Amino acid sequence: GSVWAAGGEVRWSGVFPAGARRVRLPTYAWQRERYWLDAPEEGRAGEPTGHPLLGVEVPAAGVVALFEASVSLASHPWLGDHRVAGRVVVPAAALAELVRAALAGRSEGAQVCGLVLLAPMVLAEEGALRVQVVVTEEEGGTATVFSQPGGSPGGAGWTKHATARAGGEAPEPPALALAAVRGRCVEAVDP
Repeated sequence: GSVWAAGGEVRWSGVFPAGARRVRLPTYAWQRERYWLDAPEEGRAGEPTGHPLLGVEVPAAGVVALFEASVSLASHPWLGDHRVAGRVVVPAAALAELVRAALAGRSEGAQVCGLVLLAPMVLAEEGALRVQVVVTEEEGGTATVFSQPGGSPGGAGWTKHATARAGGEAPEPPALALAAVRGRCVEAVDP
C-alpha cells in the first residue's frame, strides 16, 4: 500500500492471485458509501441456531444448553422502536421468545410455564450486549436469560433478566367449524 501511495508500480496479480477485481473508490470524503468488510464477531464460537435472538449454541459443562448472542441496535435495528423513558428496552415478548426457543430446542412441543421477568434489558445507543440463555435440568427444564455489556472483562457485570420453566406438551387447538363462525358473522362492517 505504501509503495502504491508513493507512486510506485505494484504487481497486483501477486497480491491477489485469485483474480480479484478492482473497484474505484470515491475521490472526495463526502461520498458516503461503505467499502469496509465487516469483521467477524469475536467470542461467539459455537453451532449457529438459525434463530435471530438465540445466536449460537455454545458447548458448556453442567448445563443442558447454553446459547449466546450479541444484541445491539446495529444488529437488531427494530429494537430501537421500543423505547421507555427515552431508553431502548428489549420488549418482554422478545425475552419470552428467547426462553421459548431455548426450551423448544430441548423438548419438541414444550410449553413455557412460570415466566418471571426480573429486570429490563436496556440497550445502549452504541455498543452491544452479550446475551446468554442457560438451560438447566432443574424442575424439568429451566431457561434463564442473562446479559452483560459488550466490553466487560471476564464474568463481571452479568444481569439476570428472566427465568422460565418448561411445562407439559402444548395442547392441541380445538377444531374450528368454519361454517359456524361464518354463521355468527352476519353484520357487514365498513372497513
